[in-house]
Amino acid sequence: MNRFLFTLAIALIAVFSVSNAKADTKFYGNISAGYAYNELDEYELDKVSYKFGIGYELSSRWMLEANYQHLGELNAGDSLLEEGNSEGNQSAEFSAISISALGKARGTYGELFYRLGVARVDANLRVRNAACPTSICDFSESLMAGVVGVGFDFFAYENAMLRFEVEHLQGEEDFTTNAAYIGVRLNF
Repeated sequence: MNRFLFTLAIALIAVFSVSNAKADTKFYGNISAGYAYNELDEYELDKVSYKFGIGYELSSRWMLEANYQHLGELNAGDSLLEEGNSEGNQSAEFSAISISALGKARGTYGELFYRLGVARVDANLRVRNAACPTSICDFSESLMAGVVGVGFDFFAYENAMLRFEVEHLQGEEDFTTNAAYIGVRLNF
């Protein structure tokens, strides 16, 4: 399902950026990949992450952006617990859907921006630990989180920008994520 959404977003961004290259619209799309460090209670997961989204320039200083983020997934044989306990069948996946307001300052080489928003984080954990030593504990929740971040969009081409970004999510159940991304922003 995640790969389908990712492929669909890339296709839509490519179609709109090619078909509307000469149009003076204020919509843009972004695709980024990076690394995310997630914590939920005593569990930690640091993995490769990706995000994609669509945005709209409200004015010369403000943008509104909606994103889907895949924050990481536990692979077989990896350890999820801080103590390194890898016994049993463990799995974990974190993903988020967010909406953010971005303040921006345009310069010679690009646009500096900061991000403030909210996210719904889907956390799915399946672990064996001291709380449930004879069975598997399942945790599947949708959590609300705040989003803050800062980044820079370098001018690369007429309708394309190279994006560097770091962000922090803080939410319910002591959930936190710190992430860094490199990606592309396409104006269409």
